[in-house]
Amino acid sequence: MLSNKLVLILGCARSGTTLTFMVLTSHPSVTGKDEGEANFDFPTGRELLNNCLHRKFTCFKMPMATSRIDAIQRRFRHVTIIYLMRHPYAVISSLKKLVLTKESATWLKVLNAEQLKRHTDFLNKLAMNVDGIRALRELAPRSFKEHARFCPEIDSIDLDNMDEVSVGAYLWKTKAMMIEKFQEAGIKVSVIRYEDLVEDPRRILGPVLQRMGISFDDRMLAHHEVHAGKNYCGGAVGSRPIDKTRIKPELDLSADEMKTIDSICGAYVAQYAEQKV
Repeated sequence: MLSNKLVLILGCARSGTTLTFMVLTSHPSVTGKDEGEANFDFPTGRELLNNCLHRKFTCFKMPMATSRIDAIQRRFRHVTIIYLMRHPYAVISSLKKLVLTKESATWLKVLNAEQLKRHTDFLNKLAMNVDGIRALRELAPRSFKEHARFCPEIDSIDLDNMDEVSVGAYLWKTKAMMIEKFQEAGIKVSVIRYEDLVEDPRRILGPVLQRMGISFDDRMLAHHEVHAGKNYCGGAVGSRPIDKTRIKPELDLSADEMKTIDSICGAYVAQYAEQKV
């Protein structure tokens, strides 16, 4: 039952997972780790117990663990999951600008394809291989049909020869698909739109805190002071306060790229990011 004192922050990159982590862990009753600090792994039972004995919730930010539904269901059945979503235009535009290496390779080129391969069990088994898709259709038609319900274009995906914007759009879509998969597994997910969080963190995080049995603390609004001097994965700076201008950022996308994103992300945008930037 230690998992009822655990909060996992999941979702898509560039969608406010770090901001949510910093705000929550600025609460005096919450402590935790960014994915880099946690070496991209779940908290141990010893860590959960130690924090619980100190009357603190454990909060881990782990967007790269979004596909690990079975592990979460098995180990952390009573976990509180906060799932961040942001309009795909803003997400993909930001990913296009995020440089990770000295060679100036963007996040989309370095990590996005590998994340996309990991983030759905079905795609992971296929390794995005067209022959694998064909084999699975013949050997496991039910499995193929079930996944096709979420991603009907699955048999035409060629990740290795896809442009960056399309790869980013498919990653965003798989992240959105995972919300339904958590729900089907009986795991409650609190979906939070980044735009709403930035606009009014007190109102948006209130229901989550209520579920945890604690109240909003004004120190959460001073998260940039609590986390000053720290840097987190993805280039997030701990000393940066909430910036409402980021609700409608300047987009690095052409009209054709926006159409591509719309065609891939489709109905999930209306469901989880209905207010266009």
